[in-house]
Amino acid sequence: MAANQMDAVARVWLAYHLSGSGTTLGLVSLARGLPQVALLLVAGAVADRVDKRKILVVSQSSLAALALINALLVYLQVVEVWHLAVIGLLQGAVFAFNGPTRHALVPVLVSTEQLPSAVALTNTALHVNGVLAPVLAGILIARRADLAFFAITVAYTGAALTLFGLPRRAYAATARAAETLTAQMVDGYRYLTGHPQLRMLIATAFVPIVIGMPFLNLLPIFQQDVLRVGPSSLGVMYTAVGLGSLASSLVFTRATRNAPKGPLLAATGAAFGLGVALFALSEIYALSVALLVAVGIASQAYLALNSLIIMLHASHEYYGRVMSIYMVAWALMPVAVFPVGALVDATSPGLVVAVMGVIVAVLTGTMARRAKLDR
Repeated sequence: MAANQMDAVARVWLAYHLSGSGTTLGLVSLARGLPQVALLLVAGAVADRVDKRKILVVSQSSLAALALINALLVYLQVVEVWHLAVIGLLQGAVFAFNGPTRHALVPVLVSTEQLPSAVALTNTALHVNGVLAPVLAGILIARRADLAFFAITVAYTGAALTLFGLPRRAYAATARAAETLTAQMVDGYRYLTGHPQLRMLIATAFVPIVIGMPFLNLLPIFQQDVLRVGPSSLGVMYTAVGLGSLASSLVFTRATRNAPKGPLLAATGAAFGLGVALFALSEIYALSVALLVAVGIASQAYLALNSLIIMLHASHEYYGRVMSIYMVAWALMPVAVFPVGALVDATSPGLVVAVMGVIVAVLTGTMARRAKLDR
């Protein structure tokens, strides 16, 4: 998680530093998102029929190797935008298998009663790194850019080594091994189409992720061209989002235990979109950081609640395939950065992101209110 958070800062900074173009920044993000869109449904079926521990070990080791290549290119001062795009394509393919497997593992390991706490604990681990890792990345970039990429390599390597210590007994396949991979993919699609509530819940995840979250990839543009602060301040901006997300995850279990989930989903989705719109209109660094904290609080509350409800409504044997469809939204997020970056180059970052925030606020609030949640 630390490696991924640092990479999110360093990669977009380097793309914009090399090109000075929002379109190019979006192209680098697009390269990472496309293979995930193409492979996620296959990866979800694989996660339901292959030992999940093995998938995680192989995928984390691959990410460590790709991070090392990236770090060496920066260290040797030969890195170009096309290098970032190619490495992004390979990372995206690996993440397609890593993401659904991680998500599918959580409800396998804990009971239904423990699931809200397990989701909160997982999110807390994510957002602790969301607070610390971007600051470290910003400091290292400001000192020497290659140091940030070597730190990413060390973190990915540590994650891969840690996974070798996991026990083997709890990660067996849950899908019927006799079925072909294609049959399992079709079966997963039929399962989802036969459960309207699950379809609605996944739809309510797509809007804020695909339309709202791309603003994170555009923060280097706001840092340099709108707020006019240095690279270390960019790390603080990402950390502000992580700090808000961490605060939200710490109270997540208690806040959602007895609350009506439909209205809470609508309120947090609308708050997320409004926060993004207000940030886009700010030209004061301190105010922008404060708004990013608020965005982190609202976005984490919305997304954690949405994923929890999906897990509660999905059957055990379909977790991998359902979560792979859910993860398609995250794969489309970097894809969406490409047209958004082009719009930013043609107009202004503030206008584009503000409109995105308003769309998120209206659509998520409306869709979540219409979702009939019984648990």
